[in-house]
Amino acid sequence: MYEIGKKIEWDAAHRLVNYQGKCQWVHGHRYTAQVCFESAYIDSRGILVDFTDVNERVKKWIMDNWDHGTLVSDLDELMITFLKRQENKYFVIPQNPTAENIAYYLYKVACEKFPNVKISGVTIYETPTSHATYRPD
Repeated sequence: MYEIGKKIEWDAAHRLVNYQGKCQWVHGHRYTAQVCFESAYIDSRGILVDFTDVNERVKKWIMDNWDHGTLVSDLDELMITFLKRQENKYFVIPQNPTAENIAYYLYKVACEKFPNVKISGVTIYETPTSHATYRPD
């Protein structure tokens, strides 16, 4: 079995709703995602997925939607209203924009961008020492 991974970095803000602690306040991270692809086969060039294609599909999507924006919970009506009024870049995530939920959301995006390739998992680093991974069953 072959597996490749591509790391993608971006900057974004978020806050958690229904949470007691520092993360209830708006703050930012230098996020790193690692998107992994898996296959028993590689093409005639010896490539499972071209890293350039990952940049053009997944990285571009992240830069267009998440980079230098605010990842906001669909439950956070106050923040959504504020960001709209201030004409800030934001992206609504179902539930809280935790590393776990961001990993799952990006997994779904990667699957849409690469419908014929198995995405074996997505890992999101909020900090260099804290990460969450989503892998399909």
